[in-house]
Amino acid sequence: MILLLSAALPSRAYGTSGPTKRRGAETANVPIRRVAQSGRHLLPIMKKTNLLVLSGGVVLVLLLALATRYFFRPPATPETLDLRADDIIRLDLETPRLALTLERSEDGWRLTRPVHDRAEDNRIRGLLSTLDALEIEAVVSTNPERHTWYGVDETGKALTVHRNGDEVTLIFGRLSPDGESVFLRFANDPRVFTAQGHPALSSDLDDWRSKSALDLGSPALVRRVRVVKEDKTYEVSRENGGWMLHVGEETVPADSVAVMRWLSRFTPLRADGFFDDMDADEIRDEAPEHLTFTFRDGSTRSFWTRIEGKYLSGVSDASDVVYRLFGHTRVMIYPASGSLRSR
Repeated sequence: MILLLSAALPSRAYGTSGPTKRRGAETANVPIRRVAQSGRHLLPIMKKTNLLVLSGGVVLVLLLALATRYFFRPPATPETLDLRADDIIRLDLETPRLALTLERSEDGWRLTRPVHDRAEDNRIRGLLSTLDALEIEAVVSTNPERHTWYGVDETGKALTVHRNGDEVTLIFGRLSPDGESVFLRFANDPRVFTAQGHPALSSDLDDWRSKSALDLGSPALVRRVRVVKEDKTYEVSRENGGWMLHVGEETVPADSVAVMRWLSRFTPLRADGFFDDMDADEIRDEAPEHLTFTFRDGSTRSFWTRIEGKYLSGVSDASDVVYRLFGHTRVMIYPASGSLRSR
């Protein structure tokens, strides 16, 4: 009996019996229930904290976006360009190899520096169109020491655009890596921008000069052409709505289609370049070949050529510019009379 009681006492003391074990488990579960209850109380606080963190992140992103937009967007003036073609009256181009001036006149654009000559219409139209569409994109540098890298230092091409009452000078540098934009800056402004568009600013003077050696306008205005080719001379004339061919004492019907095709080569006759070291009057006096066109109103135009190796020198009575033409154009300028005879 005593032994049984002594054996039972330790079990009750150490909680090994059934009832004691259940009380121990209930006691052990008390902290878990308290933690769970505390967690349920903390959930609203955690949700509020997360919401505050998220809101703060959104605000930070918005602030960074606004700051980026403020610091890197092109300012409204003077970088917002308004170079409408109709407002431009003069252009000054300065490159390391060329300085030229173009001015608008009543009969189109003309070069006034370093030579006086008609300007190449297609090139001027293309340039004005590009300037009209030129759009500043972004600031890429404010450091003058980076100008060389972007090509907007003394190696750049400075274009001064004159409008009625004001002017603006743009210094164009290299193309951007994607080839879609160009680096540029404004005179007296260290900032470098990228701009959408790439004006063709050639440093070759010949690219800016008109290569239209002779332009008849419309062949329909021509009434007679006299052709002198070495020792051969003939004429074609429009009579009663058709063309006639005159060779010596002989007059025969001409192939009207062939005559009009030939005249269309002078609308305009384009040269390859220029002979600036040749004298126009000398060519007029010595040239063995020339054309004389008579128009409906009685006015005339003449054009003289002389063989210069593989080229022809050509000069008209409209200016003293001596043009350089490829030698193969000689047969196009002076066709054989037989090729114009009606079949």
